[in-house]
Amino acid sequence: MLEYFWKKISEVLDALLEPFWLRVSVWIKDLSWRGRTLLLVLVGLMALAFLYWNSLPLFYQTAVAFGKIATTAPTQIPLDSSIRAKIRETSRRLAEGMQAELNDPEKLNSPWSLAQLMAASGGMIKIKPEVVRTSFRNKEVAACNCWQEITASHSLPNVIVSGWVLFALAEFHFPATESELRFFLTEQKRDGWWSVFQATDEEANASTFGTAWALIGLQAQLRNKLIPQTMEEEVSNAIRNGSSWLIRHRSGTCWKDYPLNEAGKDSVSLSGLVMHALHLTASDSIEQLKKDWLYNLPSAHICRNHFDTVPDANAREQSFFGVKLRVGDSVSEAFVQLTLPWMLIATADAYSAGNYFKRTRALLWLERALDQESVIHADTQVNNWWRAEFLLALRYVAG
Repeated sequence: MLEYFWKKISEVLDALLEPFWLRVSVWIKDLSWRGRTLLLVLVGLMALAFLYWNSLPLFYQTAVAFGKIATTAPTQIPLDSSIRAKIRETSRRLAEGMQAELNDPEKLNSPWSLAQLMAASGGMIKIKPEVVRTSFRNKEVAACNCWQEITASHSLPNVIVSGWVLFALAEFHFPATESELRFFLTEQKRDGWWSVFQATDEEANASTFGTAWALIGLQAQLRNKLIPQTMEEEVSNAIRNGSSWLIRHRSGTCWKDYPLNEAGKDSVSLSGLVMHALHLTASDSIEQLKKDWLYNLPSAHICRNHFDTVPDANAREQSFFGVKLRVGDSVSEAFVQLTLPWMLIATADAYSAGNYFKRTRALLWLERALDQESVIHADTQVNNWWRAEFLLALRYVAG
């Protein structure tokens, strides 16, 4: 019974469609070879659209991105205008939220946070740089001419914090003193690395985090011509040796927090930070690394077993390591690193090295990352250092 029913439906449909197919057949015969080729292409596109219907929005976004890439200089990132507007608004709110603390920096007991706030503000708000510089000097540890994480506490002299301070001072064209520069030169080990603290020469103490921030701080001072002439060669050699060490101790575009320690862990956050440090200090030497970064970015192969696509703004990494000090017992290094800000900065640094296709993928990744709710509302975060790092990244990517 059911077979008879379907047979009758088929007969009815054939009778209805036969005149249509006859007309189409006659029309096709009358077409030129160009017309038939165009028709074949059109049918093929319709078939692809049917098969990949759910992917059409991505195809469209990719086509639009590629069009922008093809008509824009490699040195410019053609972010969507709506995303750029959101970044500007978020950056404005972030900067305004820092105003009170920068107006009264003595209330901040962390020179690390103060350096992050100062560097991130970047002229977006009115502050009194001289007041902030005085506050840095008041927070300085006289015994080492360096800074610790928390002022007047049991926290130790810290290379990362001191690197941030030199970077922040340089952003406002304040020179570090010769003694402050000497701290970095003294703490650098023969192979080119720094530890976070005043550690022994054991390679297990070699810190990617510490080395990257020593390089960024010194390079900022050198770039702004703030280094005394008598020390320029020493500082330049230290930067070159530190950069070479970072380039040697990696796996592709992935760096471990402690690469010479058997317990060292891969870190996407530190990998982005190192890419930025090397962009500042050894850009010509890492052209291929920049291309590799862009190639690995969309598929999250920067470090294995990490984020599938785009990390949330709250993504962070943390590891605990015992660092053996030159004087005293070992001490634990346990700092949190935000992931997304340094991925954004590293991608902006690498962008111009890519071809059309790599820049297209990078642009799509950047727009997805920046258009997240957690990024747009970054100003709602409680921690001032968190907000500062995001403002620094947003300003850097937006140009």
